[in-house]
Amino acid sequence: MKRRFLALLLAAAAVFLLAACGKGGDTFRYDIGARVTNLDPQFAAQQEAKLILANCMEGLLRQTGEGEIQPAAAEMVEVSPDGLTYTFTLRKGLTWSDGEPLTAHDFVFGFQRLFDREVPSPFVEDFLCIRNSGAILAGNFSADLLGVKAVDDRTLVITLEQANPFFRMALATPAAMPCRKDFFEETRGRYGLDKNALLCCGPFALTGWTDEKVTLVAREDYSGGKVLPEAVVFYIGREDPRQLLLEGKADAGAIEEELLQQAAEAGLNYTACDNAVWGLVFNQNREPFGDAQLRRALQMALDRSFVTGTLPENCPVTAAVIPPSIGLGDGRSYRETAGAVLDPVYTPEAGRTLLRGLLEEAEAEMPVLTLLLPEEEYCMACAGLIQQQWQQNLSVYLNLETLPAEEYARRLTDRDYDIALVEVRSPVNTPAGVLGRFMAASSENPAGYANPEFDRTVAQMAEAADVEKMVELAALAEDMLINDAVIYPLFLSTSYFATGESVRGLEYSPYSGQVWFQNATK
Repeated sequence: MKRRFLALLLAAAAVFLLAACGKGGDTFRYDIGARVTNLDPQFAAQQEAKLILANCMEGLLRQTGEGEIQPAAAEMVEVSPDGLTYTFTLRKGLTWSDGEPLTAHDFVFGFQRLFDREVPSPFVEDFLCIRNSGAILAGNFSADLLGVKAVDDRTLVITLEQANPFFRMALATPAAMPCRKDFFEETRGRYGLDKNALLCCGPFALTGWTDEKVTLVAREDYSGGKVLPEAVVFYIGREDPRQLLLEGKADAGAIEEELLQQAAEAGLNYTACDNAVWGLVFNQNREPFGDAQLRRALQMALDRSFVTGTLPENCPVTAAVIPPSIGLGDGRSYRETAGAVLDPVYTPEAGRTLLRGLLEEAEAEMPVLTLLLPEEEYCMACAGLIQQQWQQNLSVYLNLETLPAEEYARRLTDRDYDIALVEVRSPVNTPAGVLGRFMAASSENPAGYANPEFDRTVAQMAEAADVEKMVELAALAEDMLINDAVIYPLFLSTSYFATGESVRGLEYSPYSGQVWFQNATK
């Protein structure tokens, strides 16, 4: 008990020293939408938690604002020709916020935590390509047999059972961040649940955590470059965050289109990006949506132009899964290069006939369905018209279940729904980032879609000899999603991100929604 108390006391003291030795840099103010409940990187599912972890923790790799993956705690990565072995050389001078060295062994323990048989990480599916991970999760192997080994303090080797073109992307998420075993054990089940139960290894350290705000302070011993701000304060529950941004009481944040004129008049800078597609997703793990024919029948009875007719101008109708903002890395747009996608024709009579035949063959009746959606005015308007069309065209009754953002996100993650209105966005600026969400092994697969041919096609994109071949494969995979009635795209969502007039160096990704403060000034 004394050893545990001493370790926690030293961690708290180290954080206090960090807070006491600021160099007079700027303090940034940023509003987040919900109270943060868990900052354990291997388990934190909230977008707000991931935002904070992106600034106070650091994995082997990181994602840039442009959606590219680059080295972070690892200064170098070598991949074997067969794509099965990744060798990382860690950056010199890595330390935790209590001053202790960060080593490759801390990454080993972090990865082992993902596969705890009793309490597995919600992101475990993204890492099941690692050697022996499935057997460990099943309880057949011990954790030390996981294909993640520390050769020495600065060399980490990860061995995969099969090549995975999205493994680098997974390594840039919080789930792949390190965890120091001795400190974790000292917290006795409280790891990541309060400010004294988390060690930081990123550019900032966690110094305050309440229901009203989370405070990060710059680390002077961070070895990944100078940290320009003195602190970042993430406010929770402040009234009207958009107005605070317009009044200069917040330094950055998302902003709605109707406020752009006011933002310009207030001297704010802003960017726009058509970076997300909203569509109907059918939960294939729940009957009767495992039947692709039934899903097609439902889609045939929808007139996209009708159900999106009341949406605002910044929500243009789309038949594509991959949004127009996604690029090819050579200055070209994927959408313009690939061209139009398959678009199911509105044929309500054919849909009714198909649905009736399926029900007669199964000797079943169509159940009352429920559509899950977030508390957004434009989503509710769209959902009401979908409800109207299915009732008129198919005599199918649809209940609407509208939920606050946090509960809605949890239900999607748990796949606890019949049909959902889902926002599909890529965490990176590539077609594979969108398509990879629908692979069978993806923890972010909203539909429970499992098609080996689709998985192979997406995997081949990473091995394509040139950009044209990659576009060809991506277009094929995108058509599969639509032909298999996995998702029925409806409209694009344009997001706007604004910063204060004097703010410079703030890094923002419209793909992941992350904001990085290390190089920001104002």
